[in-house]
Amino acid sequence: MSREASYRERLEAVQKQVEVAQKQGLEQGLEQGLEQGKRDIARMLLKLGDSVEKISKATGLSVEVIEQMKNE
Repeated sequence: MSREASYRERLEAVQKQVEVAQKQGLEQGLEQGLEQGKRDIARMLLKLGDSVEKISKATGLSVEVIEQMKNE
């Protein structure tokens, strides 16, 4: 195998790793954003006086998490 071919293969492998890392980063960012959105909605609903159980059903957050938010 020539030096150029070997270099090209290594470069392609690095590019593939970068693409995978970027995709994972985007997925993690989306998940964190969705979680933050749920928490923001829960805080608003708490301020409006909705019950913890109702907020849990609406947001998918656990009752325990909402209780903690309520006590913050």
